[in-house]
Amino acid sequence: MKIYFDESEDQAKTLFLVGAIFIYGEENINLLREAINKLKNENSFTDGKGQPREIKYNKILTDKDILVAKKAIDLFFANKNTYFRCCVVPWREQDLFKFGRKYQPLKLKKAILYTNTTKKLIKLGIDGFVNAVLIYDDLVRCKGDKFEEIIETSFGRTALSSDGNRSPIIKNIASAKSNLDINNSVQLTDLILGCVLNQNRPASKQKNKVRDYLIKKLGVNDLSRSTWINKSCPADERGIGPKFYIHYLNIDELTVNKKSRKKIRMKRKNNLNRSR
Repeated sequence: MKIYFDESEDQAKTLFLVGAIFIYGEENINLLREAINKLKNENSFTDGKGQPREIKYNKILTDKDILVAKKAIDLFFANKNTYFRCCVVPWREQDLFKFGRKYQPLKLKKAILYTNTTKKLIKLGIDGFVNAVLIYDDLVRCKGDKFEEIIETSFGRTALSSDGNRSPIIKNIASAKSNLDINNSVQLTDLILGCVLNQNRPASKQKNKVRDYLIKKLGVNDLSRSTWINKSCPADERGIGPKFYIHYLNIDELTVNKKSRKKIRMKRKNNLNRSR
């Protein structure tokens, strides 16, 4: 499994979102990547230098952008064993004092909020899987909180795989440039996550059209909290639940788990002792 991870935030900085596309099976991973490349080629979706453009929510400006975005959403629904999860967190600056230690700066406290939300997100999609690879774009908001180390500690524990052996739940975490063809599934995460943001913070009519198209494909009323707050996320036979799920969270659900922090500190100490 590969997890293509991204994040978003409204301009007022009162709403924070993390999202990911989970793809199970190397064949499905390659099929989606190739399909996105083909979509760009068939629609001449290029920049002024003739290079393929990124499919990004914030760059939906023209009729062609709308067309390509809608077709990209079609690819998500058509690709087998491909799932979307996101977490939406309303927050205010004073909420950050619930995270970390009193003397830590707000920037670090926000990074802790970011990382805790990411852990919630991964749990929504990873149940029943091992040896997953997490690929993320440049995560400005989590710098200073040892993002990779915390995720590895939380999900690096072993679990039984289908062959009866024990394997790490997440075996590798890597940052990547989303504009590269090989990582273009991150672009699809950005697009769908942007539609969820748009539901809560409507934008231009071009972006609204793409959001409405996604809603139509899902067959739901909208992407708002009132629609999704009472929806459950039951596991299917592969343990991953439905195709699409939005989890609206309250800030108090993300407060720091002291036991987890202690575990991280112990790991750092052990790593330091081994390096001596």
